[in-house]
Amino acid sequence: MLVASFFSRLKAIGICVKLVVLCYNKIVGTKQIDIIKSISLKRSGDISMKFQIAICDDTEVELNNTKALVEETLKRAGVASTVHTFHDPQDLADNLALRMKDPKNQNPYQVIFLDVVMPNMTGIELGNLVRKYDQNVPVIYTSSFKDYAFDSYSVHAFDYLLKPLEKERLQEALMKAYHLAEKKLKADITIKTKDGLQAVNVLNVTFVESRDRCLHYHLSDGSVVVSIYNRGRFEDSFVPFEPFQQFVQVHKSFLVNMDFIKELQADSISMNDGSVIPISRNQKNNVRSRYLSYFTEGGLV
Repeated sequence: MLVASFFSRLKAIGICVKLVVLCYNKIVGTKQIDIIKSISLKRSGDISMKFQIAICDDTEVELNNTKALVEETLKRAGVASTVHTFHDPQDLADNLALRMKDPKNQNPYQVIFLDVVMPNMTGIELGNLVRKYDQNVPVIYTSSFKDYAFDSYSVHAFDYLLKPLEKERLQEALMKAYHLAEKKLKADITIKTKDGLQAVNVLNVTFVESRDRCLHYHLSDGSVVVSIYNRGRFEDSFVPFEPFQQFVQVHKSFLVNMDFIKELQADSISMNDGSVIPISRNQKNNVRSRYLSYFTEGGLV
């Protein structure tokens, strides 16, 4: 329990680090911001995609302001996009529920902006609903208050932007989310099963288990894809996962996606789907180090 509590606090610390960086950027002025702008507005690939953004804010002026900044940023970057706006958080929740009614459907949005303080349903509560449908979609919070940053880590917030929104900070967060969406499009792998070839998106894999000389790919929708007999080493199957920093080997028979970890304990990991995965003795230090690094530096904190 102490270990679990410790790492839960580390996630919160990651939020603090981001807020400190935000304040630092304000102090140092425009020189560093210009550098960020020149880097973040470069597209990382030439994948053709219609970038879908959802923005939810109960204040008309704030909603329109966020929409204008998003559209300006993506137009400058040459990204084709559609921005969907919602005044009422329940409308967005209902929209997602309707679209996701068919299990074959995917979340239609590549990034979601949520105001934190809204009537009837807070942005944190709405974020938790979003996570029921999609564990990976970047959720970017906008708020006039720093106090809610700690609450946002429970939703694995992608970023936390303070109002009034700074154009440069929004550009940085939005283009980072865009590049992540591009990366996801490149993340499909093909698995040989007894029923034929099956395509799986790497980012939907919660963990991979090697059992009975077969690879069991556990997916975020609760399904499991089982490969045909595997003659090679378990480690040889890691190649498609190498570009994605959230994957870590925790045991000779398990590869885990850290985005789906609910709790890290001394000798095991509890996943969001209820699975409990053992951590081998020789992997303990590496797992703890990777988990700390991921959620304080590169993870979807």
